Formats: sequence, structure tokens, C-alpha cells
Amino acid sequence: MDELTFRRHVLANPFSQDVQVIQAAHQDPVKQQFWHDLKQQELALQQALQIDVPHDLADKLLWEQVSQTETASFSHPTTPRRPLWFAIAASILLAISVGWVNFNSKERTFYDDVIAHIEHVSEHEITGDVITLAALNSKLAKFGGVINAALGKILSANYCVIDGVESLHVQLGDPDNPTSVFILPKDLTVTESLATNHIQGKVLEYQFANVLIIGTVSQTLSQITEQLAQHLAFSS
Repeated sequence: MDELTFRRHVLANPFSQDVQVIQAAHQDPVKQQFWHDLKQQELALQQALQIDVPHDLADKLLWEQVSQTETASFSHPTTPRRPLWFAIAASILLAISVGWVNFNSKERTFYDDVIAHIEHVSEHEITGDVITLAALNSKLAKFGGVINAALGKILSANYCVIDGVESLHVQLGDPDNPTSVFILPKDLTVTESLATNHIQGKVLEYQFANVLIIGTVSQTLSQITEQLAQHLAFSS
């Protein structure tokens, strides 16, 4: 892949999983550095855009509305004013809207952070070293987990923190297109709503932990999910 085609491709999608793009980056340090810098810029932009709505915004807007209404009544006695119930009703609707936005923003933020983490660390964590089942179980023990059968090729197993949540990130399968498995604390609620044109996610719920499996190849994702369901267990 020539330089111009490569740059156009990664500029259009900084987190591309295209095999030709990955191969071109591995073969050319200049392309690899350009792609790495572009990912860093994209991650910084995503973080800058993740602005939480203040939890007391609805109260502040209600207070401002009431204050303006009261002030207007003293300044302009002859000017009709909206009744107080109108301001209260508007604030209730606003509070509902803010709550809905906050919920969906947090859900999107977590999955965005997961995907960004995968894109950022995959090429660095997969070193070619052999990760044994015993080594994986040693790290799983921190979450009370154990795998009683081989899962195929284990590419990496490292602790990480995503959106403030400590987890174990395990990569399995093909080094050029790995499937990621995140071992998460039980108190973190995750859903199966993760699905884009290139990435799919599945969730396994256990009594003491949740497991999030993310990949780009549907068949591989299903196979690994089935293997984990059969051979992965947790205790308190």
C-alpha cells in the first residue's frame, strides 16, 4: 500500500482493522509512527468531548427561571408572567432529559474507552511471547476466576484500568485480528448493545464477575464466547 493510500485510509478511520493497513504499518516504521500519532490525537479529541452534564443542572435552571420570574413581577407589574407551575413542569422535563442523556453518555463513554483501549494497546501488548494457561489463571485469581481448559492461542493477559474500572484484558486468537476478553467486577453493569459495522461485543454474566468479549470476526467471537461459557468459572 502506497503512502498516499495509507494516509487517506487511516485519516478516514484512525482505528481501522483493515488487514492491508495493519500490514503496511508493520512493514514501514514511518507509516506506523504516523498512525500511532493519529490515534493519540483521536483519543485526545474523544476525551476532550466527554463533558459530563452537572448533576445539579436542573435545579440551577429551575432556580434561575423562578428568580427571573419573581424579578420580572416586581420590575414590570403590568407584564403577564408565566405561572410557577409552568417553570416546574419545564424543569421536570429537563431533569428527565438530562438523566437520559447522562445514562446514554456513560454507556457510550465506557464502550468508547474499551474500544480506544483495544486500539491503543493491542499492537504493544502482543509481543509474541508464549502466555500459558497457568499464567493466565494466575492473573484471573485476582478476580476469583479460573479456566479449566485451553482456549487456543493466548496472545496477552494484562491488568488495565478503563474509565476508572480495573479489569483484566486478555487477547486471544489471530495476532493480526485478536479477540479481546475483559474480566470486569460484578458491580459494573454492561450490556450486549455494543455493535458497529466492524466490532461486535458479547457479555457473559457470572455471580461474581462480568465478562465482555469484543472482536471483529463474528464466527471467532461466537467460538470464544462458547468456550468461555463452558470453561471459565468464578468464586467469591
